[in-house]
Amino acid sequence: MSDAWLAEHDPLFILMFVTSRRYVIHVSTFRGTRSPVVRHFKRTFSTQPKEGRNPLFAYTDGRFLRNEEKELSLRYSPFNVTALEQVASRCLSAKRCTEFTKIGEGAFNKVLLLRFDNNREVIVRIPCPIIGNVERTIQSEVATMEYIREQWGIFDDLPKLPKVLAWNASYSNPVESPYIILEYTPGVTLGSRWKKIKGKPVLAVMDSIFAMEQALLCQPFSQYGSIYFTEDVSPELRDRPLYPPGRNIVYPPDLTPQAEPPSSEYFSRKYKIGPTADRQWYRGAYADIECDRGPWPDVASYLKSAATFQLKALDAGIGFGPPQPRSKKSDIPQLRRLLELCIQLAPFVVPHGKLSELVLAHPDLSLGNLIVSPDGPPSVQGIIDWQFSTIEPYFQQCSIPRYIVFSEKIGGVQVGLFPTLPDNYDQMSPEEKEFMDVELMLATRQNVYRMKCVEYREREKALKMAYYCPIDQLAFYCTRCIAEGPIPLRTALITIQQNWQELGKYCHIAPEVSCPLDFTEEEIAAHEIKAQNWEKYTQYSEMLFNYLRADESGIVNDSDFERAVSIMDDCRKEWAEFGVKGPFPIVEGGYSYHLV
Repeated sequence: MSDAWLAEHDPLFILMFVTSRRYVIHVSTFRGTRSPVVRHFKRTFSTQPKEGRNPLFAYTDGRFLRNEEKELSLRYSPFNVTALEQVASRCLSAKRCTEFTKIGEGAFNKVLLLRFDNNREVIVRIPCPIIGNVERTIQSEVATMEYIREQWGIFDDLPKLPKVLAWNASYSNPVESPYIILEYTPGVTLGSRWKKIKGKPVLAVMDSIFAMEQALLCQPFSQYGSIYFTEDVSPELRDRPLYPPGRNIVYPPDLTPQAEPPSSEYFSRKYKIGPTADRQWYRGAYADIECDRGPWPDVASYLKSAATFQLKALDAGIGFGPPQPRSKKSDIPQLRRLLELCIQLAPFVVPHGKLSELVLAHPDLSLGNLIVSPDGPPSVQGIIDWQFSTIEPYFQQCSIPRYIVFSEKIGGVQVGLFPTLPDNYDQMSPEEKEFMDVELMLATRQNVYRMKCVEYREREKALKMAYYCPIDQLAFYCTRCIAEGPIPLRTALITIQQNWQELGKYCHIAPEVSCPLDFTEEEIAAHEIKAQNWEKYTQYSEMLFNYLRADESGIVNDSDFERAVSIMDDCRKEWAEFGVKGPFPIVEGGYSYHLV
């Protein structure tokens, strides 16, 4: 694929959803464009907090159309401002803080910019209670960042991570909240330049990000879990090796270090693998479930634990709201069967060789987490937000990164070696054309990424395996099967059953071994009808959110809130008249992804 072709086909990109939130599909991909590290971003509070809530501590980036009080309470993060200023001042040898600004917030953190009398500045992240196990999350995030900086920071060719200057994972400290103080990463988010760059600069940026991905993927670890400092894991985990026997530190041959690398023994003393930091295991009432959260020795152990985790939640009656999940209590027998089938399946879904190696990857390579130079040829200055990072099997860590994900909808961009706009593009409205232009840009750049993966045989195999047999998502579907209902998990299992022979090409399955899954033709036919109805339901839900100018969490800009509320009754009536098979998506006490 030539540079000239890329330049010619790189369409005009307009991020209208930053203000209108209309493009729900691309909100998840591009939301990070309002990054906490954009130097000239001036923060204003779009929403006035509830009476008695300090706007510095409250969520002020929009209004929730459902479950607002619950959403806001779980995002309220008070802390001692004076104590935080003092801690940060000591980090920079400053006398006092001269400017203190909240510059960003998302589902899980507040982000602050502090400037000091010596002209230096830092970024502070304050976690929100909605995370679940905040202490474990902070401990793992800090250790992961320091590990990567120590192993990979000696290579000039790789993007850098901001240095952690100070941190505390406890609420029992002078700041009265967990916090992470980070050095300031100059630059802008990739999202602010992604629409403007074409040709060779696109390839240069993607190559830099890909190089970091590949570096992380080359380093195997001994267990499945998350990275911690040795003193932060339980005593029985401190004697376990960090790396597999005989493997130790691995560096790609095409990278040249600018300093002497630390030894494997150094890393093994300082860092250990502990329980997973994945939020799905700690959200809401699920945090109280007594279960095995790792570390695990292999894929099979992890999948069994994920299924057992949800079986124990069913035993405890956890997860049925309010807020309501997508499962109903009448689904419980079906959920149990699906989870038990996952346990039976677990020993078979262990891919060959490197595909099962346990490796680290960034949890969310979205546009807002990739920092590039503000002008001139863009170069990746840093990669931020390593919260919820986990060590997982190679095949699970090779998914397409979010900064190039597109919807792949029927009737949309026509995929292929050279993606093209749909045949009816000329008949579309201006808004639809803008959406398709975004899709084409992402599809084209995703093709470039896939072609890069072909250079690495195991990455190509991982992508192919995920296409035929979705075992890379199986544990996730298990941990959220109560929240999301039985359809996603059942879909994955039926797909595996139907592609059992194909799966055998990647996993240790002898040809004579029959599939342990036992869905009948009648069950599969009934499931297909339910899955089709569910697909229609999600399409209508997306249309509704678009019409209300809301994102997928039901958040609207403050200026759109009254309008959305005023037309809600009419929307409910139309929902019933259309005969959509499923509840109206926006109801108090109803489904909300981060609450169930």
